[in-house]
Amino acid sequence: MLIKKWILSGLVIGLMSLSGIAQASQKIAVVDWEKVWLAAPQKEVIEQDIMDEFAERIEEIKSLQSDFNGKLDKAKRDEAIMTPDQKLETKRELEELQDRVQRRQKALREDQQRRVNEELYKLRRFVLKLINDIGKKNNYDLVFSSDAIFYAKESNDITDLVVDAIKKPTAK
Repeated sequence: MLIKKWILSGLVIGLMSLSGIAQASQKIAVVDWEKVWLAAPQKEVIEQDIMDEFAERIEEIKSLQSDFNGKLDKAKRDEAIMTPDQKLETKRELEELQDRVQRRQKALREDQQRRVNEELYKLRRFVLKLINDIGKKNNYDLVFSSDAIFYAKESNDITDLVVDAIKKPTAK
């Protein structure tokens, strides 16, 4: 990660010196991406929407798990009076049910993760558009992520503008 920052910083400095961007006439801004991301209220909405979207499947899995636990308890209680064939049949049923629960849990996790990634990607694009819009509105020539530079004057930091914009009710 540190090497990546060094390389990015070197590229930025190189580009600045080659193209004359370092001249005082250029207006440059910096955004703390992590601070913006952590402040985004839309993340909680996304989480809740996804939980609502998958609520039925979650309940189905809980029901299957409860079924499994009930049958397992019954099998343990009745083990002493079961025939070897009944024990074998019960063991197979329990293994089948446990496999079904595990498959459904895995599928649910994968589907939830896919949906979270889709929604976070949309949010990320929205935030990047906000940053671009703020940069254009305030006539900045360049807007950098604070991760890509070593130092910037506080007056160049537009993070609070971005955070305020993302928190507005009209923001996605």
